[in-house]
Amino acid sequence: NAMFLGCSHTLGVGLPYESTWAYIISQQLNLKNYNLGIGGGANDTAFRLANFWIDRLQPDIVFFF
Repeated sequence: NAMFLGCSHTLGVGLPYESTWAYIISQQLNLKNYNLGIGGGANDTAFRLANFWIDRLQPDIVFFF
């Protein structure tokens, strides 16, 4: 499993799902994609999401952009 944290670039605002960087990376690594990007999200938002979801989803790798 791969967890992706970040802002609207991570979420993929305005892009088809298959064109998001999170989708592309997860496909190349053959991992399930947990895209937790938030439009307008900042570092503190990513931290709060990571703090809550890492124990629950138990990702193999976490990306932050």
